[in-house]
Amino acid sequence: MRSIGFALAIPFGLILYWCRCRRRVWYGIGQVIVALALIYLAFFPNWPNFLWSDWTGPAWGEHLPRVITLIGGLYALVRGLDNTDAMGKWNRLLGSRRS
Repeated sequence: MRSIGFALAIPFGLILYWCRCRRRVWYGIGQVIVALALIYLAFFPNWPNFLWSDWTGPAWGEHLPRVITLIGGLYALVRGLDNTDAMGKWNRLLGSRRS
């Protein structure tokens, strides 16, 4: 089951990168929402049961580190792809100045 999750996380990271490149405003809004949710969870880890009945209470403590690690990994994947793209643009810029 974990290998399926890993396999699905990679295309999801690529979709996030596509959104970051093509829909920057929506990507930024999503980043703010995720950041606010993580900050809220840091202060109130046992929030009231609004959406997920299985994820509140003691079981949440088991899932919380995995979710935060997944979000961090996806963020690092998008930033790495972005930095790789930026390096290519930088090299093209320097190449055009040398000619």
